[in-house]
Amino acid sequence: KLITLKHELQQLQLEQQSVATKTRGSLENEDSIRSFHRQQRSHKRRNSINKEDALRNIHIGDRVRLVRGKTGIVQYLGAVDFTDEEVIGLILDKWHPNANNGFVKGKQYFKAPPGRGYFAKRALIIENLGP
Repeated sequence: KLITLKHELQQLQLEQQSVATKTRGSLENEDSIRSFHRQQRSHKRRNSINKEDALRNIHIGDRVRLVRGKTGIVQYLGAVDFTDEEVIGLILDKWHPNANNGFVKGKQYFKAPPGRGYFAKRALIIENLGP
């Protein structure tokens, strides 16, 4: 009797699994799933290319976002006396204690209100928000 009950329970469980599989299969066929995944990959690729282009094409007047969330408007692009790398000079949207006024080590690179001028390496920019 116990063996018969176990066997019936196993058959019920198998039937439930079969119904769940059939229901999902009837809603999605393999082609629609492949098509969906292909669209997702293509969309991601396009977005990353657009972001890379936007980060390469930063211009004076563009609003950008830095790695740690600071945002500001680009006021200077190019070489500076205090590092070998190209930097981007920003007027930050908010005052920051480590910011300056665009004047560093005796040279004025751009004009900014005190505490709002900021220099960042290009690698620290994660988003170009446009003009």
